[in-house]
Amino acid sequence: MQAATYAGGDLCVAATYAWALCYLKIISEKVFLVGIQGKGRLSKDAVNAVVLAGDMGGTKTDLALFSFKDDFFSVRKKAQFQNKDYDSAGAVIGAFLDKCGHVDIDGVTIGVAALISGTKASFTNLDWVVDSEDLAASIGIRDLSLINDLVATSWGIPMLEPDMFHCLQKGQRGKGNAAVIAVGTGLGEVTLSSREEETGVGHSVFYPSPSEGGHSDFAPNGAVQQGLLAYLYARFGHVSVERVVSGPGLKNIYDFLMNGRRPNPTLIDRFRQEDPPSVISDEAARDGGFEVCKEALNIFISVLGAEAGNLALKTLPSGGVYIAGGIPCKIIKALREDTFIKAFIDKGRFKDYMSSLPVTVVLDPKVALYGAANHAYSRLVGRPLSF
Repeated sequence: MQAATYAGGDLCVAATYAWALCYLKIISEKVFLVGIQGKGRLSKDAVNAVVLAGDMGGTKTDLALFSFKDDFFSVRKKAQFQNKDYDSAGAVIGAFLDKCGHVDIDGVTIGVAALISGTKASFTNLDWVVDSEDLAASIGIRDLSLINDLVATSWGIPMLEPDMFHCLQKGQRGKGNAAVIAVGTGLGEVTLSSREEETGVGHSVFYPSPSEGGHSDFAPNGAVQQGLLAYLYARFGHVSVERVVSGPGLKNIYDFLMNGRRPNPTLIDRFRQEDPPSVISDEAARDGGFEVCKEALNIFISVLGAEAGNLALKTLPSGGVYIAGGIPCKIIKALREDTFIKAFIDKGRFKDYMSSLPVTVVLDPKVALYGAANHAYSRLVGRPLSF
């Protein structure tokens, strides 16, 4: 099956890769299996299955039960939880399963915004340590897998409709690696290493390699960003790029710009009642909004573009660069302006190469949740990631 081609540049040509082993079309919470070929052919035992999928971030957790039957599967139940209201991952999942009643679950995959070592996941922006074996035992499930949240996002990309992608740079898509960078409470990065393997439809198999790239050093460009680095160094010591490109990072930029200025009573009041990064991005987008918020968002987008470009240089993603997470889909209008792409391609002697890469924004903030479901089900049927 070939991917559709779009005119006008709003969506990349073949907005994401041709859907490979299984073309998944999401309509009204139902995901229909349009075509299964090669290694992805469903076994009789795997057709009827229930999987629990989760996307566990630094702030909130999304959980859902996916039911597979015959030629389609649907979302049976879903819910979102604020992590601050629970003392452990097991408590969150237990609360969700209590809502579901008795159900036999065949597999579980939880995407976590955490460093995974063996069976344990240690969160950076949350005071939780999760052990997959202990978690499985506590909720009475035999088969449970913890994966990096960016790996989950990667598994979710082939599940989305073409209108869930927005092209920032058309480029020239080719066979090879791909890269994903996602911005939310933190900053995540993953490389999708491409291998030419037989999938039944001639597409490459991808092996996601998780990283903690968001904690690498922030490299400023220009005098203003150098001042930002000095300001953050005085506060934190080591300044990772996540201190700038994340929800808290946007607030850090705002605080830097307000340093020495008279506080704005309106914004202070809104910060008390609302999520500060959302307030800043909202003011930046509003006609007549506070200029300091526009300045903060512009710096944020420039650093995001530069870091996405850094990731591209390290991974050579001829298969494309994907920008995901809860923040990019909310600031798509600002991303469409030239600040992001200018920073992305501004790599000296590699400017022409950077201009050749497809760059696409993932518009569905639930992509990691769907990806966790895809991962859990693919483990049952023995299907690799391919798109």
